[in-house]
Amino acid sequence: DGAHRRAEIRPERPGIRGGVMGASRVAFTVPGEAVPWKAPRVVRRGAHHVAISPRAMKNAQATVQSFAWKAMQDAGAEPITGPVRLMIIVFKAKGMPTSVVGRTAAEMDALRPTKGWDASNVAKSTEDALSGICFIDDSQVVELHVEKRFSERPRIEIVVQPWRPSMETIGNLSIRGLAFTRWLNKWYPSDS
Repeated sequence: DGAHRRAEIRPERPGIRGGVMGASRVAFTVPGEAVPWKAPRVVRRGAHHVAISPRAMKNAQATVQSFAWKAMQDAGAEPITGPVRLMIIVFKAKGMPTSVVGRTAAEMDALRPTKGWDASNVAKSTEDALSGICFIDDSQVVELHVEKRFSERPRIEIVVQPWRPSMETIGNLSIRGLAFTRWLNKWYPSDS
């Protein structure tokens, strides 16, 4: 069970509880190359089959978790219990062009990495690592933005915040005469 594994590598955090929406926004940077999600290897142990996650992935997730814990503690934030918007920007050094023109294009964000791992696998690994720290469960992520970029300084920049409907959507509901204000305030209370 994923929650049980995470509890083993996560220190206790007394005094921080989940709220209706939790933190308004938490942003942090994890230094180093990203490690994408990989399917666990299934091995037989006696009469049982056991799933073993790759060690590099587990170590990378533990690193993301430690930076997430620190960011949440520094912000005095609680895990988000409603829908979540997650932004992940992965900066990778591997595969960066060696020519002057290529390096300049990469530094100016005119060239993006297209080889190596999939951005979606890094997103999955990051979601799993943040689950239980920044939000209760990764099923809460309703909006996901992932980018891969080149940089001589590899890192992952992560922003986690509650998802809220756009003002345009709210306006359209009002125009249609739908009575939703009380419901909306219950699920998306103001930050004040």
